[in-house]
Order: sequence, then C-alpha cells, then structure tokens
Amino acid sequence: MRPVPIDLLALLDSRQEAGAIVLGPVLDVIAVNHRARDPFRGFTDTANLLEMAMLDPEGPRFFVGWEAAAEATVANLRASADSSRTPARPTELLETLRSGSPAFPELWAGHDVQPKTHETKLLRRPERGPPKVDFHAFNVASAPGYRLLVYQERGRAS
Repeated sequence: MRPVPIDLLALLDSRQEAGAIVLGPVLDVIAVNHRARDPFRGFTDTANLLEMAMLDPEGPRFFVGWEAAAEATVANLRASADSSRTPARPTELLETLRSGSPAFPELWAGHDVQPKTHETKLLRRPERGPPKVDFHAFNVASAPGYRLLVYQERGRAS
C-alpha cells in the first residue's frame, strides 16, 4: 500500500470535533486523529477493525449488539477488500480470522456484501454509559483504496 497522501492526513487532523480514521482496503487502520484514539483504548491491538471486533476480547464488550456489529463489519470487508493493491494481506487476514474467531467462518460464509456508508451504533462505556455514535465512511477519490471513517457521539442510549 502506498503512503497516505499528506492532504488526507491534514484532513484527518482537522476533524477536531469528531474522531477520524483512515482505513486501507481490508479495514486496516492506517492513521487516526487524536479524538479517535480514546474510544478504542481498551483494545489490545487497533491495527484492523475486523480483528478488533472478532479477535480481541474487548470486541464483544465494546459494542452493544456485538453480533450485528460483527456481521456489518464482515459484510463491509467483502465490499471493500481490494486484493490488487495488497495481494497477500486479504489472504493473511482471512486465515487469521478463520483460525482465531469461532463466529467468523459462519459470518463469512453468509456472503453478505454491504459497504459501510453510515450507521449508528451503541458502544459500552462503563465510565459514562453507552453513547450513540454515528459513523460515516467516505471513499477517498484522490487516494484509491483508502477510506475515511468519521464518527461523532450523538447522546446517550435511553
């Protein structure tokens, strides 16, 4: 994968009121702004969104409705994976997920394809209650293969 364009990094850092993450073709976390680090601090590794959801013990605790979040993330991988840019990475990721997650093989076998565009999720935050978080994903036309994921809290669950 080629380096993240400097203009995209500047856009990422300019989003001070919202968390922003640059993702690669298989949901690898390429860059994050300051605001995006806080919610994910309980995870052991934050290098890939799907590994976070499916392999990290924090994944099922992090999402209210983890099953739906995992299903959506797997469907997003199917929609976004581009093996032409990083031929070995999709295979490596799938092998890791198949061997490490009991839930992944069944979700992958469902063949759901759904790119992430917008969704609202509830996250578990024991210190202040579950926030509603709006996630928006944008393809970056000037940097094919990259996506910008922006999220913002929208209050608390009732």
